[in-house]
Amino acid sequence: MAVSIPWVALAEEGSPVSGDPDAGAVVDDSPGEGEVGEEVGNDIGGEDGASDDDEGDDDAENDDENMDEDENELAPLPSLYIRAINPGYKIDGVSEVGEMIEIGKSSDDLISLAGVTVRYTNSSGKTIDLVEFPENSLMSGENLVLRYDKSPGSELSNVTYNATLALKAGPVALLVDGEVVDSVCWTNKGDCARYFETSNATTLVRNLATGEFEHVKDYEPEYDATSLSIISDDDSDVTQYDDEELDTENLSEKPDDDGKNDYATEVEEAENEDKNPVEEEVGEVVVVKQCLGLVFSEMLSYYTESQAEQFVEFYNGGAQPVTMDGCVLRYKNKTYDLHGEVGKGEYAVRWATDFKLTKNPTGSNVLELVDIDGETVDVLEYYNGQKKGAAWALVSREAEEGIWQVTYAVTPGQENVEQEYRSCEEGKVINELTGKCVKAEDDEEPLEKVCAEGQYLNPLTGRCKKIKDEAEEKTCKEGYYLNEETGRCRKIVVAAAKVCAEGYYLNEETGRCRKIVENNGAKYELEEETFEEESSFIALYAVLGVAGLGVVYVVWEFRKEIGRGLKKLFGRNG
Repeated sequence: MAVSIPWVALAEEGSPVSGDPDAGAVVDDSPGEGEVGEEVGNDIGGEDGASDDDEGDDDAENDDENMDEDENELAPLPSLYIRAINPGYKIDGVSEVGEMIEIGKSSDDLISLAGVTVRYTNSSGKTIDLVEFPENSLMSGENLVLRYDKSPGSELSNVTYNATLALKAGPVALLVDGEVVDSVCWTNKGDCARYFETSNATTLVRNLATGEFEHVKDYEPEYDATSLSIISDDDSDVTQYDDEELDTENLSEKPDDDGKNDYATEVEEAENEDKNPVEEEVGEVVVVKQCLGLVFSEMLSYYTESQAEQFVEFYNGGAQPVTMDGCVLRYKNKTYDLHGEVGKGEYAVRWATDFKLTKNPTGSNVLELVDIDGETVDVLEYYNGQKKGAAWALVSREAEEGIWQVTYAVTPGQENVEQEYRSCEEGKVINELTGKCVKAEDDEEPLEKVCAEGQYLNPLTGRCKKIKDEAEEKTCKEGYYLNEETGRCRKIVVAAAKVCAEGYYLNEETGRCRKIVENNGAKYELEEETFEEESSFIALYAVLGVAGLGVVYVVWEFRKEIGRGLKKLFGRNG
């Protein structure tokens, strides 16, 4: 069920516009207008939506009569109104995904946010001022995005708060100087919208054509970092209060002007006497972001001659100028101040005068742009592979995260240019294989060398060689022969017959003398020599005699066995 919210129009004459930042957003004091704002808050905040104000009922009846006359005619939008609400969901194990409050404005003029408060009523009926805008803040864009500071994507917000919204609660009211100008609740009671469901992630979005709030899936507010700005040096704070501390007891009073919450202290002491008063924990300060819209654009670490060449560059891609005063550059757990204003579409350079960048890290180094509230706005990571005299630059912003690469076109404070190779001095060109500058060669091809008649060009050496006449056979003089492999004449060497000493012989294969030895199985046969000596025959007879005596001895020793054997042999044969 969608709820119809009566429009509450701010007086055109009293609406703040550009040129008077101190004017503040005010409600017209004309008859009936102030009561309408109060009535809206009461109607939406109550369970039955009833009002005790008879004059309010009469106004409602008059409104019905006017609607009967012209059903299509709607009251104008207030200068500031609530555009959308998301209480945050637990998705894929991550809590508070998508929680935000979106505020819109109905004109194109600048609006001062002095005196503007965003107030939330939780499920127990306790009211909490989520955000109080400082006196010197302006709204220039079409909308403001407020996010829970612990939700994913909280950096994509103009202001953060620290009290999470419930799935069934409300209203969230928009107040100007204490008067409610717009509100919305989601309890499914009275005129409140249907509450949020855990299993169905939606956003409660106002239909600008009908004024009703409707549950919409996959809604994402358009975020502009420059929609909220501070125009003076006043250090006014945007304060917010913690829902976890204030939701435990019946708190009916608003914090004192000095920011102390005496009633919250009493509640905390009642729960735990050992704890310190909650006034030190609840009164957190939210500082409006200032450097959102700035991104890293270029840096140079690998200098050529001096460390003074190192720099870091920022680019402002937002719709408004950005003041860097108060923002810092964080590198290796140390911070370095940033100053100056960066216009729309312009660049700012921070030279490394008080710190030193690692020229070519072995792994990667990280630089962070940190806003005045301590939140990281952008991160730059550069890697091993930096080239001497080259920058690490964002050469294309078309991709989702941009394309970073090394470029030899170093352009601090100017648009980045992609240049893959270094620039060479006159007379030299780049060798794309090595990346080095080499001497430039003439464009004309060198003339082919011509040899004289009777010669040819050796392609291997580039020299001219004499052409040989194949028919002409080369002859060598006496005592020389022609080597067919080299075509040269070589001297004929005649070796004299070698004579070996007595007891040696000439090896024909090696031409060396070898000693003559007895034939012991070697491959060289001994020449047969015949000679007779008397001593040789004597020795032979002695050997034969000894052998004969041995035979006789054996026969005598085994005579009986030999006899029996002979008898058996001849007996069988007989």
